[in-house]
Amino acid sequence: MTSWHDDQAGVLRTYLMGQSRSVLSHVVGSTSVFMNIVNPIVAGTLGALIAGAAGAGSALVAVVGSLSGLGYLALMSEIARPSFRRSPVETRFPGPSAT
Repeated sequence: MTSWHDDQAGVLRTYLMGQSRSVLSHVVGSTSVFMNIVNPIVAGTLGALIAGAAGAGSALVAVVGSLSGLGYLALMSEIARPSFRRSPVETRFPGPSAT
């Protein structure tokens, strides 16, 4: 930690290493967002390949691929939802603004 405090402000100070950055850019630039873009593409491609190998027509391959990718994204979002509802770390040393 680069901060004396383990509250949200202190943790962000550690992650950002002193650079000012919006929360939006921090979230968009995270690994989890990257994985939530790449993995559904892979799942959709896999679904389309399986449908194509099974002899489905072009329209059905497109539908199966789209539904596979969107279904994977929905499932992973639902699984991850509880982790975003609570703070990942219990604050034991709050900063001056938190008291």
